[in-house]
Amino acid sequence: MKKLSKTDLRIIRAIYQGTSTLRELVDELDLSVPRVSTAVSRLEDMGFLEKSKRGRRVTIHFSDRIHMENLKQMFAKKLQVDRILSGSGLPILLTLMIPEMSIPHETMEASGLTKQEITLMSGLSRVTVHSELNALMLTGSVYRAARHFKVSKTMEELKSFLKNYSQYLALQTINDISRNTGISENKFIVQHAAGSEFVISAHYDVSLENLENIANLEPTAITKATNENLHFLSDSAYYHYSMNGRHIREEDMIIDMVLLNPSSPRYMSYALLSILHFGGHIKKRYLLQLARMNGILHIVKKMYDYLDRFPLEKNEVPKGFPQAEEFRELCALYGVRLNAE
Repeated sequence: MKKLSKTDLRIIRAIYQGTSTLRELVDELDLSVPRVSTAVSRLEDMGFLEKSKRGRRVTIHFSDRIHMENLKQMFAKKLQVDRILSGSGLPILLTLMIPEMSIPHETMEASGLTKQEITLMSGLSRVTVHSELNALMLTGSVYRAARHFKVSKTMEELKSFLKNYSQYLALQTINDISRNTGISENKFIVQHAAGSEFVISAHYDVSLENLENIANLEPTAITKATNENLHFLSDSAYYHYSMNGRHIREEDMIIDMVLLNPSSPRYMSYALLSILHFGGHIKKRYLLQLARMNGILHIVKKMYDYLDRFPLEKNEVPKGFPQAEEFRELCALYGVRLNAE
């Protein structure tokens, strides 16, 4: 994931304060032309800045992206933007937003993440995570409750920035895939974006071979299950993208399957079949941990209860789950053995 350097943030702050040309930035920040020019180009790629030309004069100004508007609001509130977002601050904050952006219902409160979970999801070292969390807590942008860390409830501008920047990164990833493969952007949809990770779908007529060599993009949900001999019906292919290069496991596949539509009996059936099919490859503790991190722990607990108590009476089946006879038929269709039978 691209990080924001202190130079990047000095440039953004200078433009916020009225600087508008490359020459002015070089003079005000006392930096070389190549260094400023390189930083401005990178900030363009990240959706923060744009250039416009009038005659021979090139003006640098803010983009109209929502996340840039959020960043200006942070400057207006006099938040310590340079300390909060520089270096590893941005990757850690995006990682901390995964639970909040994943929860199915706005009325639910997202759980925080432990240092171990942040290290796992961010791809950063334990030492970096430890020192960066301490620095972020000093700015008031992150707080700790027991063993879990969360973005501060009072930092609404920061939360909005992180949510909108995550959405922007997901759309930019589709743009990059389109450019690298020659496949139209219209063939892809962002199904789920949360912090530094997201799931995209590709239209059924997209050649999957074209996507095999895209870095950090791996089959997930129905597509990964199909690759493992569970041939679920779908008119789309699903891929999990991790900005931090985290490789996904069978447990991630199940979480992604549920997150596609937490209230869908179809996706729920596929997720339940996957738990049974992969058996010992599924580590229940890790699956529950991922579920908690993604705000669906209550759903995954119901899934295990459903399988442990199968067959349930009709009035006992949770909403969004298949009835016993229907699920029994699906198990027979896909050659999956029910543990209870």
